[in-house]
Amino acid sequence: MKRFDKIYHQLQKAYRELPSLLKIILSISLAFTLITIIGILSTLVTSIIVGKAYINGNEVSPWEAFNYGWPFFLGIIVWGFVHGIIAYSLWFQRTWAREAIIAFNVFIPILFVLAVIFIPISPDLIVILFLIILLMFSAWYLYFKSNVVNYFDSLEEQNTINNGAA
Repeated sequence: MKRFDKIYHQLQKAYRELPSLLKIILSISLAFTLITIIGILSTLVTSIIVGKAYINGNEVSPWEAFNYGWPFFLGIIVWGFVHGIIAYSLWFQRTWAREAIIAFNVFIPILFVLAVIFIPISPDLIVILFLIILLMFSAWYLYFKSNVVNYFDSLEEQNTINNGAA
């Protein structure tokens, strides 16, 4: 029980030290990770129990539904996994959290383009432009905003001290 209390207090302390926008990113990433896990599990369980699915109003087997929507399911799984990595890196104060967030913002347009290729939808230029602007804002916030830079610099100093003491 003492170990759980120690970990709990470390997580509370780490959350309090995060800059405000990073707290929001952490909360959203945790929520998306949990929603992904619950969504994928519920979809699998429902398709196994019910044994049928519907595509465009037509009843199909779960296997046919998966064959039709595999890019979507794969994208959702990767989306949830990446959000889990971001949440982990922020909550456990990893110095590579900035790179994880930037990689995620690079990943979104790539995922969108792949979805356009594999799923027949019409691409919208406004969405792609928005994602590029989001990437630029994220880069500015994570690498040039003073309180965020100070936060990550202190994490790197702390890691250097801890690695030197070990």
